[in-house]
Amino acid sequence: MSAVLPCAASRKAGCAGSRLPCSPPSPLPLPTPPRTQRALALGFGSVTVKLKGAGSNKQVAVQSLHAAGLRIRTLMDVTPIPYNGCRQPKRRRV
Repeated sequence: MSAVLPCAASRKAGCAGSRLPCSPPSPLPLPTPPRTQRALALGFGSVTVKLKGAGSNKQVAVQSLHAAGLRIRTLMDVTPIPYNGCRQPKRRRV
């Protein structure tokens, strides 16, 4: 069993909600360098990446990890998918 050592979120890099400078156009490349620098400093050569959320920013994040020198061993999309959606409103009685 392995431990998760380098873990960071975009909120740690100062990106919260739609605040600038992270909102246009893709917020993920900014927090990636501290994550990759820490992973490389700890001796990681290959990583397992779990992506969550919708949009095209996931591809940008994977490309920036690969460009930084990390080999991506496994790529998983862990976005939650609703099985039946939200509860429907009650029908109108006339």
